[in-house]
Amino acid sequence: MERRGWKSTAGYIGLLAAAFVPAVLGSYLFGPQMDNFAYDQILVWHKTKPWRTQSAILAIDEKTLAQAGGLEHIREPLAEGMRLVAAAHPKAVAVDLILADHKPDPKTDAALAAAFCATPNLVLSAELVDGAFEYPLPQFRRCAAAVGHVYVSQDENDSRTREIALDKQAGKERLWALSLEAFRLSRGVKVIQE
Repeated sequence: MERRGWKSTAGYIGLLAAAFVPAVLGSYLFGPQMDNFAYDQILVWHKTKPWRTQSAILAIDEKTLAQAGGLEHIREPLAEGMRLVAAAHPKAVAVDLILADHKPDPKTDAALAAAFCATPNLVLSAELVDGAFEYPLPQFRRCAAAVGHVYVSQDENDSRTREIALDKQAGKERLWALSLEAFRLSRGVKVIQE
């Protein structure tokens, strides 16, 4: 039997190294995209069983927004929408609008505040701006059962939001995610346990 020399061992190690470098670089460069693609495909292939709907989204489309006069005039249609939603007796309602600016029409703000106060388990949103939370105006916030953050980051590989931070902190202030607060209230939970 012929013994293999050091040259064949060195050649073998060289081949392993040559294969290792592209594998590591490929997983670093293309791994996240492949992972995202695989996750998306599993969701497409996996057919979930029908279930009883437990949530609804009341969205304001671009046409309605334009008819209202843009975001500057959104409060009146929002108040009307909140009255409709409250009449359905939902378990919780989350509003994903930052309502931090004062409007020149106090009647509209008063109508929106009244609609908010008539809405059960209302969760309003706050945004993290320059290291501090921008909260809704006090007349809106007093009607809310909770305030949640709306900070999301998009995946750098495909610009989709694939994760939401459960909490965000600004200084000593900490807020749970808007969706988590709505879920908590819909289940009648008083405090989120860590």
